[in-house]
Amino acid sequence: MKTLSTFKSAFLAVLVLVAMAVAQYTLSNGLSRDSYGIVAANMATVNLTTSQGFPLDSSGRLAIDCASGCTLTDSTANPWITSPRGGTALSFSTATDKAILSGTLLGFTKTTTAVNFNWTGADNTSNIYDLGIYSGTSGGTCTRVAHTGSFAGSTYTTATGWKSRNWADGSVTLMPGRYYMAYTTNCTSGCATIGGDSGGLTFAGSSGGSNSNASVGSGNGGSLPSSLTCPSDSYNTNIPGWSIN
Repeated sequence: MKTLSTFKSAFLAVLVLVAMAVAQYTLSNGLSRDSYGIVAANMATVNLTTSQGFPLDSSGRLAIDCASGCTLTDSTANPWITSPRGGTALSFSTATDKAILSGTLLGFTKTTTAVNFNWTGADNTSNIYDLGIYSGTSGGTCTRVAHTGSFAGSTYTTATGWKSRNWADGSVTLMPGRYYMAYTTNCTSGCATIGGDSGGLTFAGSSGGSNSNASVGSGNGGSLPSSLTCPSDSYNTNIPGWSIN
């Protein structure tokens, strides 16, 4: 009897597998199942509604790009927020011809024309500042992909608060990957400060003041060059809180 019972169980299992192999049926919302009963969908044609809690674009499609890894779409509705906190005052490096490069990761394609930042300490002088983005690897060559260009404290940062400044490079498209947020000044005392997170984890960074982790070249303090040597990776807890859009 035990052998017969075992045979019946095996036979029923085979029947289930056969049924699954031939079962191809359509679900609601444009979803379908493959021959194994697994949901198969062309995300470009799935019919969903915002009432179901899905983010949709203007064409009624999911506002994520599943063709390139289910990432956010490249849209002004999705700014690149480099840090969840931006209220702590971070110092620029006051060392001669130095900059701070703070490492961060971008997880989606982002086209940007400007950077928004929290100017937590004003500088109403002729001291100059420059903010930018570099791509590169630990200890290798860092290539500048965007920067604001040098600006004087007396013409732009006389008051604290959130600022927006266009990139001198115009519109720039950043691909997912590894980047450095860079900031430099020629100021040596009474300098401005920029908002960020003093406890935010980064793979490269510096506390500023007399400290720095990158050189901008002789006489270039306050101006980010087209290329420089990337700092070697070293975990740090100072990261600027920028909104890149």
